[in-house]
Amino acid sequence: MKRQITRRPTRLALLTIMAAGLLSGSTQQAHADTLGEYLANVFSIRVASWWGDYTDQEEDALIRYAHQRYLDQHGHAGVGLVGQATVSGEYPVDFVEPGDVGTFAFVWVDSLTGLPTDEGPTIASVMYEANLDPFQPDDWQVLGTSYESDSNFSLDWPTNGFEPMIRATPLDELNKPIVINGLDGYNVARGFVTVIPEPSALVLLALGSVAILRRPGLRN
Repeated sequence: MKRQITRRPTRLALLTIMAAGLLSGSTQQAHADTLGEYLANVFSIRVASWWGDYTDQEEDALIRYAHQRYLDQHGHAGVGLVGQATVSGEYPVDFVEPGDVGTFAFVWVDSLTGLPTDEGPTIASVMYEANLDPFQPDDWQVLGTSYESDSNFSLDWPTNGFEPMIRATPLDELNKPIVINGLDGYNVARGFVTVIPEPSALVLLALGSVAILRRPGLRN
């Protein structure tokens, strides 16, 4: 009898399956995947990454899954537009080498398609803030305000901290935050993007550390 060969699911596949259960919550909930729940999920993922529970690729996949859930729930609830921060044109997460200058910008996103749209309230400026410590979710440092509408209100910032999360708040002509009411009353005009260190940069850093330790006179 020919032996049947079965493939074991990869760790990333298992994590994706787990995310479907852990991040989505009960299907009985009337208000699943609010902006607050999405942010709580991302902070939890960043903390787990800090402890080494996830690889960079796994973290990337989990954040993208949580973001898709957030968009889907708002689209199905009739909230057709949400704000979105980007880095180098990517969202909700991107890889940037530590210390490199990240170009952050803001776009409106169609919650049903997940794609940028020209529709949306008129923006006068965008204020950017950064959370550099996943263990301090209420700690946001102001990076600056952009008035450059031609570049989607872009702002350059040399990335630092542990996997910084950027918050972009669109402002009107009176310098007040633009508001789009999302599920449970959260203002979904605000957009977020997470920066993960470039894996290749971390590998080179590790190899460099090993090379230094192997130099004569540096061994115990």
